[in-house]
Amino acid sequence: MEALGFEGLTIVQPPSLIRKHAKRPLETISVKALQLLNAVGLFRSMAPISTETVAHCMAEAGAEPFRGVRRISKQAIRHFGK
Repeated sequence: MEALGFEGLTIVQPPSLIRKHAKRPLETISVKALQLLNAVGLFRSMAPISTETVAHCMAEAGAEPFRGVRRISKQAIRHFGK
């Protein structure tokens, strides 16, 4: 995407997604396992995030005028626009 030379480009890089209607059993199991591990303090940097939170971040980022390339990674997604 960067090579296309957009005036402003925001790349959102979420961790695993919590999807309400996930159809892949391994996806559901891995998200549940990560949530369980996060509850006991493990792998917090990989904590799954809801699709609604990612969508909110994308909408907020898209509403801001921006020039250049920026990346919004895992933890920043939760706090973007607040």
